[in-house]
Amino acid sequence: MLLCTNYTFAMTKGYQMKKVILITGARGIGLATAVHLAMLGYTVYGTTRNASDFEKILSKDDLKDKLHFINMDVRKESSVKNAIDKIIQNEGRLDVVINSAAIGVYGPAEEISLEQAKEIFDVNFFGILRVLQNALPHFRKQGHGLLINISSMAAIDPLPGTDLYSASKYAVEGLSESMAGYLSLNNIKVVLVEPGPVNTQFIAVTSVVGKRLLPDKPYGDMSQKIYNLHKEILAKGQDPTEVAKLIEEIIVSPNPNPRYQTSTAMQKIAKKYQVDPTGVQSFQEKKQFAKEVLGMGS
Repeated sequence: MLLCTNYTFAMTKGYQMKKVILITGARGIGLATAVHLAMLGYTVYGTTRNASDFEKILSKDDLKDKLHFINMDVRKESSVKNAIDKIIQNEGRLDVVINSAAIGVYGPAEEISLEQAKEIFDVNFFGILRVLQNALPHFRKQGHGLLINISSMAAIDPLPGTDLYSASKYAVEGLSESMAGYLSLNNIKVVLVEPGPVNTQFIAVTSVVGKRLLPDKPYGDMSQKIYNLHKEILAKGQDPTEVAKLIEEIIVSPNPNPRYQTSTAMQKIAKKYQVDPTGVQSFQEKKQFAKEVLGMGS
């Protein structure tokens, strides 16, 4: 599954360790990735709405001067811009953006309030849009960049009752696939990472059940059942450090695939639903379309 079994390539290319990386939503997968990359020598900025929550982590000597936590609310344009501007001011560059910030809402769509639906898209989709709109100008200016969007099994094989969460992740996949071809002509790579269940506090910290009350309760207690079931599934899920290691190898790769599943179980699911689970064939076709039909990169 992984791109390589050691870091020889990275160590022979010294600039790899100097890369500046932004990770939104530095909890769960985001936090594991931030710590893993910082310990390897990358300069990492993890974002959260309350950076002071992570002071204990920063006390570790092996993370000193490598891992930084800054405030960012992906729902607010000014917050996103200020955070990215701060990184550029501090480091003079931004090489990799990992969009990990996400929230969940559980239950049938009919029981999800419009306010909840708007909020999940505001974080899971429009949050990514705000980040990339502020990061891409810096990528173009410096002549390279890597955008990694954390998707989900929910965008391939959604569980019943994860309706709005799944819809938000499908949107992320569509956005990423559409951008990847033409951005590659400016040496900007777009990669989707598709985890299955991962053992994090995602449900407990950032997820809720539907709040739209229906008088006749046609779904019974389905919302709470899928919430509880998903909590149990995640508790038995993949270690987030495994996802972090895959992300590191994507960063090291000079030519990463457009999409990766994070486990063999996820690869089997992807093969069940997708003719091209790595996304390579589709990416090449879209890249050619961007060049020949849209006149990009000429």
